[in-house]
Amino acid sequence: MGLREDILEEINDRPVEDVRVGVKYTGVRIGRRIGVARTNHDRCETPSKVGDLIGTEVSGMICSDKAIESSIGAAAINAQIIPRGNISKGDIFKRILETAYDYENIGVVGKFPFTDRIEKDVFVFEKKDVPGCLPASKADEILPKCDLVVITGSVFANNSLEHLLEISGGYSMVIGPSTPLSPILFEYGADLIAGIANVKKSVLDIVGQGGGTRDFKRFADSIIMEMG
Repeated sequence: MGLREDILEEINDRPVEDVRVGVKYTGVRIGRRIGVARTNHDRCETPSKVGDLIGTEVSGMICSDKAIESSIGAAAINAQIIPRGNISKGDIFKRILETAYDYENIGVVGKFPFTDRIEKDVFVFEKKDVPGCLPASKADEILPKCDLVVITGSVFANNSLEHLLEISGGYSMVIGPSTPLSPILFEYGADLIAGIANVKKSVLDIVGQGGGTRDFKRFADSIIMEMG
């Protein structure tokens, strides 16, 4: 068992009623609840059940070897997780900037706008070749030395989140719309998680039209969860 399997055990998987695979995000509707996850895909890749997903249970796709299927599975999981525990609404970017003052070595997995506003050296890791970022392969070497680590929730779908939390050497945050808002993440080493909840149906249209994180703000609540 691992992080993905534990979260699958947490939900009561139900058939999906809508699936949208957009350029940036994938969205899934189950009843009145909607979840999103970053779209990961290889060129020309399509789900094995394309055209027949509606009315089926797809959360198990999180474990698929196909990147696009794991994105659908992650979105379905996020549609079914009900946040609980120490929850507040707030701007996670502002929270990170405030927190960064108390730490010296900061590692960030994923390129976020806030990294340019931190007045300290920040190690930013990206899978793609992005100017100013380190390759993702360097994370194993550097993250254990960081005392503040911020991880994009999009790595939940590609099965990297568990490992990144394991090697994180400091206070660890998992953030972004793809983040599963489950307390189980705390058991795997997260200290704070942040994502979106109470997602309105309009988000599916945004996903289908190529929109992203900034476009979700009008139609979802920004949620922060902490241990305790």
